[in-house]
Amino acid sequence: MTVGLDGFFALMWFGWGQANGPLWRKVPLLVGTAVGALVAVLGAVVAARAPGQRTPMANREIRMRYT
Repeated sequence: MTVGLDGFFALMWFGWGQANGPLWRKVPLLVGTAVGALVAVLGAVVAARAPGQRTPMANREIRMRYT
């Protein structure tokens, strides 16, 4: 999940950098945006398909301690 979030923030950061820059700066930022989008999508897919453990809050006894 962390990789997906990092990819999302990279996508936003590189996209923001393209706002009002010259063409020579936009090309590398466009590549960074594409890579950030790819990392975000792949991170989300891996996180969704991973057989993860249940959270501690799924256990009723633990959840009752915090309510």
